[in-house]
Amino acid sequence: MSFALSGRGRRARVHDAAVSLPNGCRSAPEGGFSTVNLSRIAYYPPTRSAQLLPGGAFTIKQPGQFAIVGTDVDVPKYPVVITGSFRTSRAGSAGVPAYSFKCRRGAGWSKTSRFSLRRSTRTTVPDGAYSGTVTGPEPGITGTVHARVVGGGRVLTDLAVSYRCSDGAGTSFELGPSRAAGEFIGPTGAVEEHWTPAGRWSGRFAAGALSGTFTDQGTGDCTVGVATAFSATLAR
Repeated sequence: MSFALSGRGRRARVHDAAVSLPNGCRSAPEGGFSTVNLSRIAYYPPTRSAQLLPGGAFTIKQPGQFAIVGTDVDVPKYPVVITGSFRTSRAGSAGVPAYSFKCRRGAGWSKTSRFSLRRSTRTTVPDGAYSGTVTGPEPGITGTVHARVVGGGRVLTDLAVSYRCSDGAGTSFELGPSRAAGEFIGPTGAVEEHWTPAGRWSGRFAAGALSGTFTDQGTGDCTVGVATAFSATLAR
């Protein structure tokens, strides 16, 4: 979870909010999480009495709690409600009702996803489209990479790679995530290792550029089992 909070009291505002929520059972190949980019964000500061949140959220904010209500950019029909409290000016906790899935016994998630909050400084990651190339280490490999960032540098919504080996073998595929299942960009600009049926990848944003590696899992070409490097810069 990440959001920007500015101002104090009734003048406080939240913008650029994103939260990772379960998108399947614990046994899902991709870890069962996706990152939601919020829009139409409303912030409700802590109050001395309970407060019924407006906007169709149907949630009561308890005394001393704050609330953030927004909509998923890709699924705007249902509100996403975050409630929590601040222990200090730099730390707190929050919870979000999680989507429910029919999972086998012991493979499901709790009804509420809970987070520890800590004030931090984020590496600047500009929103927009990124494009670049596949660089190796396999000699003679060529290819392109495309990615998109939204949510004030908090969510990576796509990473697609097309490459060709020196012997002519190669393929095009989306390593993921997709617009419906974004990947969280950490405060240091890092994107943790992400698994898909096609392969796995990880990367980091710095100085307006994305660099990382991917490992193909099953096409039988020069990238199978090899950490193949790529880089991309923000399209101007």
